[in-house]
Amino acid sequence: KVWINSGSTLKFPTTFDANKREIWVNGEIYIEVEKNKDQPFYVNTDRMVINVVGTQFNVTAYDEDTDYSVVLVEGCVDVSVDEEKARLQPSQMLSVSKDQISVKKINVNNYISWKEGYLQFTSEPLSNILKRLSRYYDTPIDYDENIAQLKCNGKLVLFDNLEDVMKTIYNTIPIEYSQKTDRIFVQKR
Repeated sequence: KVWINSGSTLKFPTTFDANKREIWVNGEIYIEVEKNKDQPFYVNTDRMVINVVGTQFNVTAYDEDTDYSVVLVEGCVDVSVDEEKARLQPSQMLSVSKDQISVKKINVNNYISWKEGYLQFTSEPLSNILKRLSRYYDTPIDYDENIAQLKCNGKLVLFDNLEDVMKTIYNTIPIEYSQKTDRIFVQKR
């Protein structure tokens, strides 16, 4: 099973090869893969190859971003980035930023909640939240740099329209926002 987030592309063959199952991702997906040792499963991104061993995980790999990640919910995955390899255990995230790879323990719900219709975050910079909202609603969001690093905690329901989400943020943190044509502008209150 695959959940595909906004602004994402998933490519797969009409029929998998007899000796392997392989897909290609640009963007963000959450995927549940059934174990089959005779037909291993691979997820390819521009910078990573993920060898899946019957599991549930999230991949974030938008071409326009410099940071990619794999969040393991259940099971086990092996991730290859160039010549480096890492094995993830549940509740771990592998991050690739430029040429640096790191693995850390995380709260997986902060990374997979989008598939349930909300964003959950802990100490997340406002700039990251606005970037995710911009992709989700396919609307450019510009913001002043002086609010980019404001740390946010909580749960943000992804309503039918972006205006309701922006009202929630406005009522929670010291920002103002305005909408002109097809863009939203955010600044400090």
